[in-house]
Amino acid sequence: MYGFVNELSFIGQAENLDKCTELIKELIRTIDVLSPVCQVHTSQYLWQKEISSKYTVKNFIYDKKIDQAIRAKFQSYVTKGPHFETLIENTFHQCTIISNNQDATGSSIAAAAQLSGILMSLKNAPPFDLNHVEVRYCDETVNEQSLQIRNLFDHSVAKDYCANVIKDHTNSWKDFWNQRKVLFPGLVFCEIVKSQLENVNFKTHSELISRHLKYMNDYIKNVRAGKVQTRDFQKMGISASTESDTTLIHYSRQRTFECPDGVRRIFSWHSKQFGQNIRIHFYPPDGETEDFTIGYIGKHLLTWTY
Repeated sequence: MYGFVNELSFIGQAENLDKCTELIKELIRTIDVLSPVCQVHTSQYLWQKEISSKYTVKNFIYDKKIDQAIRAKFQSYVTKGPHFETLIENTFHQCTIISNNQDATGSSIAAAAQLSGILMSLKNAPPFDLNHVEVRYCDETVNEQSLQIRNLFDHSVAKDYCANVIKDHTNSWKDFWNQRKVLFPGLVFCEIVKSQLENVNFKTHSELISRHLKYMNDYIKNVRAGKVQTRDFQKMGISASTESDTTLIHYSRQRTFECPDGVRRIFSWHSKQFGQNIRIHFYPPDGETEDFTIGYIGKHLLTWTY
């Protein structure tokens, strides 16, 4: 998939340096989120665009009043490419933004229209402050047509978009494992989970497992955002509980897994779904670790009564 930084969204967007920095930081976050699912292209002329009056992207990059780490990261996106102009330089096309009748021929918007790509715009940049940019587009192969181009300017929205793209292209446990950090950024997985999944039928159980993990991911995200004042892992939206003391006395070894920090812990908490013999054992954040860790995904482990 192609992704294009929308150079037209830069023009005259910031009334002062603080606002300029805020907009660029949000764009960097958005690009970082989308990089795993698309090849990000910028314009070779982006550095010329004036973000505010007589203050260009180049001025921003070399402005020592701005944090050097921000400038360096943004500079790597702007100057190193790849640049979208190389993709469309030998093609005829015409592109017009419908909302304001602006000619976008030769822009990243035209490239996104031609290559079915997505746009990354500066936040709050009319007419690029909507989820889609509507254009009239034609090239030498087609008559003029109206197209909607996906437009992303908020990194949190980009995360959801990225996760949905990956979910749609996750067809095996290998795909699932490779993309777990994008699908469930709030969760940490023990390495052993990778081999556990090999014993689970993907077609039969992947939807259930993904749904439970999403509830866990959303819950811990709300905890860290301060939206949950008192943690209760029985209120994540799925059925979850701890093992009985008797079960742990006899079968704790089955529930003990090495965490990414090298410490072996007993994973008593687990989610369950009646009607399917699948369990997800997790270790919630506590005083020892602030990670929400997944230690086991697979068939129901032995209990004192099962």
